[in-house]
Amino acid sequence: MINKFEVSLNITPFELFSRIKPERGWMFFDSALQNVPYNRYSILVIEPSFIFSFTNNLLTKQNQSTETFETTNPIKIIKQTYYQLKKEHPALISDYEKFQIGFAGYIAYDFGMMLENVQSTKPSNTNLPDLFFGFFESVLVYDHLTTKYTVYSIREPKEFLDFIFRRFEKKKNFTSSRRKPEIKSNFSKEEYISTVKQAKEYIEAGEIYQVNLSQQFFCETDEDPIQIYSRLRETNPAQFSALICVDENQWILSSSPELLFDLVNKKVITKPIKGTIRRGKSTEEDNELKSILLNSEKDTAELTMIVDLERNDLGKVSKAGSVRVNSLKKIETYASVHHLVSEIEGELAEGKDVFDLIEAIFPGGSITGAPKKRSMEIIDELEKCKRGVYTGSIGYIDLNGNSRFNIAIRTIVYDNGKLYFNLGGGIVYDSDSEKEYEETLQKGKKIFAAILDSK
Repeated sequence: MINKFEVSLNITPFELFSRIKPERGWMFFDSALQNVPYNRYSILVIEPSFIFSFTNNLLTKQNQSTETFETTNPIKIIKQTYYQLKKEHPALISDYEKFQIGFAGYIAYDFGMMLENVQSTKPSNTNLPDLFFGFFESVLVYDHLTTKYTVYSIREPKEFLDFIFRRFEKKKNFTSSRRKPEIKSNFSKEEYISTVKQAKEYIEAGEIYQVNLSQQFFCETDEDPIQIYSRLRETNPAQFSALICVDENQWILSSSPELLFDLVNKKVITKPIKGTIRRGKSTEEDNELKSILLNSEKDTAELTMIVDLERNDLGKVSKAGSVRVNSLKKIETYASVHHLVSEIEGELAEGKDVFDLIEAIFPGGSITGAPKKRSMEIIDELEKCKRGVYTGSIGYIDLNGNSRFNIAIRTIVYDNGKLYFNLGGGIVYDSDSEKEYEETLQKGKKIFAAILDSK
């Protein structure tokens, strides 16, 4: 049985998470941007009963002991475990919008390469698993509307709260950085522009319609990753933000504005982003730039291609006739950019579940290109290293079968004192190579500010 308990605490969810000394597998799903859809709840998932991690065809299940499974399809094993747990712990049949108990974690973009049977030839600069999920028997959900917390737990909820309070630090002291990070890219401007031109040659040859290309930035840091994330969520607030402690020396800091999918009661919504323009310096200029983006033929064509791709992916697991486009293009506004966004929905077919959905839709078409597999092959050829978590997905799957995953853009990986983050954009036939380069920098403006502790 799952227990539910509501409580008022005079502390924000981020402050609470940052002060309870997060450990391996602890995660914070942060609705940092308010007054937008999907912003109502922030979620703390701590103390996983076990963790699945997947690297090099080896799935590890770790709790007090360790089990390993040699497999090329870890989703199948996780799915079997999920249904065993579902029998043991019947979930609530209400509160569908809230994550109750279940799995939470991330899927790296490189795992999508395996799903699409694309062989990578590139090295990885980070050393994180390709798939990382904890199973959580207790969850703390904060409602930004009511400003109350709800505990969902198979244990006594007050015992879970006592555990949190015992770990709570009254004051979180961060050490000031001893040096200013020097952020570098693995592409020079000239190299990136040349790579865009190569991508356009593939488009002109008819092999693809568009492709998403990125450059990877990196630097060393002596700051606590939680401290960097605290600035990131302020400089670039987003409704699908997340902070994950993979282990003491590996963290994921995400301020993503993009939804891969939201699944509630078999209904699926996906919201691809395609089309970006900077923010204006005045209200008048800001509105003018939004109008330019909304009326851009290039960006509309780019978005329409991805909508077609997503409709096709969603159609693989949806009831016949249920897939429809709710909105072809809308403007969503963030700290440094405006985005052009579509919304597509479907209803899962009989016998299909969230795991089938992941295999059908991951990785999101907005960050690969179209057609998906050939675009991913070209990405691997033209980019200099594996993407890792970047353009993968972070999210949860509860025992009701409901699930929400972002697309991990605007995302920093902390790996043993080094920071890595990619910035990219969609390349189409009439892309301007220099403008595409400048767009990547514009998207990263607030990430640079968070790392360098500047405005």
